[in-house]
Amino acid sequence: MKKYHYLAFGIFLIFFGRVFSQQTNEEMVYNQIEIGHDNDFFLLTDRYYSSGIFVGYTRKLKRNLFNTFTEQLRFNLGQEVYTPNNIDTELISEIDRLYAGYLRLNSVWSGVQGNTLLEIGAQVGIAGPASGAGAFQRWYHNAIVRWPAPTWENEINNQFHANLLAGIYKEWKLAPVPFGVHLAVSATAAAGSKDIYAQPQFTAFFGRRNEMKNSIAYNQIGSTQREIYFALSVGYRFVGYNAFLQEEYTIGNSTFDLEPKSAILNLGFDFRHRSDKNDYKIGYRFTTREAASVTDHQFLTLSYGRSF
Repeated sequence: MKKYHYLAFGIFLIFFGRVFSQQTNEEMVYNQIEIGHDNDFFLLTDRYYSSGIFVGYTRKLKRNLFNTFTEQLRFNLGQEVYTPNNIDTELISEIDRLYAGYLRLNSVWSGVQGNTLLEIGAQVGIAGPASGAGAFQRWYHNAIVRWPAPTWENEINNQFHANLLAGIYKEWKLAPVPFGVHLAVSATAAAGSKDIYAQPQFTAFFGRRNEMKNSIAYNQIGSTQREIYFALSVGYRFVGYNAFLQEEYTIGNSTFDLEPKSAILNLGFDFRHRSDKNDYKIGYRFTTREAASVTDHQFLTLSYGRSF
């Protein structure tokens, strides 16, 4: 299975390298289609948030709802896979969390005014066998990579979720291009049946960056002016509820549920490049344990977006 992931990762880097030195002229664009993939197998693990696949559409608004903002709408459809540390057993006593599949749709409005960005959104989704995540992962292992598939025994029950999402971001430019430096602080929050949390975060950007309203750093489209930079981030999430961990599961006379940690440390590294109408993103994520019985986790995230 490893060789297929390494091959996909190599193709991504080769394609990224081809556009690294391209020179472009600025052009305004108002639409973007994006595909993405998260996976921890690149880092030789296969547990917890194991993988995710996504497709998204972004629309830059020509007629804004508020005159003082530059606005856009983003829609993102994704399927996420969560597995325990032991994916070979069918015994609930030998796993540290339940299997969980999640099929969800995000819709987010964002508005930028100067160096401040506001986001308001909603998420709806289906968790459990009805999400299709377990069936897809088993098919992928058996038909594509020819690797033993996780058992997907002891999966959370089917459930519908709805969440409200919000975020505010503010940044300061400390040094101009060619090697620009930006510092940013943000606060994001979610409230609903799936998650309740609040997360302050600090991010430092190093390299060629566009202004906030057109920057790939905040998933903003509009300008095709070249961007290439890396970023380091640290966030601290205060958790009130996590349905995937706190779902009570009963088998025989046994009940399985976990109490999530009240706070989680998140670390991130991102390398992003905008070349004409092409957006390339690669990132690394590290999170401390979400519950006492599980361990720390890390994964890579890749995506490509095409604007028009």
